[in-house]
Amino acid sequence: MIAAEGDAAVSELLKKTRVVSGISQADLAKCVGESQSFVSKYENAQRRLSVVEFIRVARALRADPSVMISELDRKIR
Repeated sequence: MIAAEGDAAVSELLKKTRVVSGISQADLAKCVGESQSFVSKYENAQRRLSVVEFIRVARALRADPSVMISELDRKIR
């Protein structure tokens, strides 16, 4: 199913970006005003992010949201 593959790609990219950035789930959650379980759930594909949430998370990770979207687009084609 394409949606499931896309959701997994989003989760993997956000987790990879967070780990490379050296930011813990708890610290990221604090930056975006959410709980640690919010981060855990989207990293484990148990929760989908809205576009606005995705942008907030990307910015908190000091990543360019448009670059991340382009990377996702390549992965799910």
